[in-house]
Amino acid sequence: MTARKRLPNRRHAETFELTVGGLRYVCTVGRFADGMIGELFLSNHKSNSTADTNARDAAACRRCITTALVKIHARATH
Repeated sequence: MTARKRLPNRRHAETFELTVGGLRYVCTVGRFADGMIGELFLSNHKSNSTADTNARDAAACRRCITTALVKIHARATH
């Protein structure tokens, strides 16, 4: 198991808006210095709504999946 890599306090992040099924979302992707995704936030324009909760949960799940894929890829290339 690899140690957790801490993101620097100041880091590159991209924030963009998208519309899916008539609902507006805001997504922010934070990256390590090498460009690897370190964090992902997703929210809906209706705070605390079901759509907002689902968006936040999906982003949390995406982080877990992304982390697992990165670890698998790192093992395969070493």
